[in-house]
Amino acid sequence: MIRHIVAWNLLEGQEDAAAKIKTDLEALKDQLDYLRSIQVYVNTLESSSRSLVLETTFDNEDDLRRYAVAPEHLKCVDFIKTVTEGRIALDFQE
Repeated sequence: MIRHIVAWNLLEGQEDAAAKIKTDLEALKDQLDYLRSIQVYVNTLESSSRSLVLETTFDNEDDLRRYAVAPEHLKCVDFIKTVTEGRIALDFQE
């Protein structure tokens, strides 16, 4: 199994965008049959260095690559890029 984690900070004044990001990304579960799981966490703890975290799982790296270029995913990415900064990503095999 491949776990793909991405974290961002919302730009100042874009706090309301978190709900849209969560809804749009989590809707991908019903659109991409190779996406095993997806969860978006909106972090409000002051101890964290990121305000949003995406956690997804895939059966293999080929499915992760498919996800990266899927039009449904790229539509989400286009919006996310307008309201976030400081993206970090981690991919690992379990």
